[in-house]
Amino acid sequence: MSRRDRGLVILGAFIVVWGIIAWLNALGLTDIDVCGLFWAIALIAIGGSFIWGAVRGGGELPAALRKDKYLGDIRMGGEGWELRDIDIQMGVGDTRLDLVGARIPPGETSIRVSGWVGTVRIWVPPDLAVRAQGGTWVGTVNMLGNRREGLFREFTASSPGYDDAETKVRIVAEQIIGDIR
Repeated sequence: MSRRDRGLVILGAFIVVWGIIAWLNALGLTDIDVCGLFWAIALIAIGGSFIWGAVRGGGELPAALRKDKYLGDIRMGGEGWELRDIDIQMGVGDTRLDLVGARIPPGETSIRVSGWVGTVRIWVPPDLAVRAQGGTWVGTVNMLGNRREGLFREFTASSPGYDDAETKVRIVAEQIIGDIR
């Protein structure tokens, strides 16, 4: 099961349990503070994700430049910076990566950006071979000229000649709420 699918199962179970409790309250069978319960479970989930992120370390990109930020923005790029594998875990904030002026080594370079709420924007030079995969629970995914918006949007696109390119970049971007461009 993919990371996104596991997230959807957890979110779905949370919504079902919350709905059952609200329904039982409406019937007068329980007296549980639904809003208080929501925030308690939300805090437990957020804390658990912090712990899980620390335990799992670099994830699928063990040699990657890893950046964790739970509030605020991350901006990377500029003329002449050297791109290497990047793994960014965001809480609330925007991620902006400018690859236009980057020195990109031969082979496949991986960029992974995961976040809760915010916008992911990655600028790529027009001649760079790119495979981009994006997904959001609520928001818009706009990659390589293809746009999907609404609930539970996911999309994968590759530039022509990606598989045969000497220098290429694989991008995986996931947001719970937000836009990926």
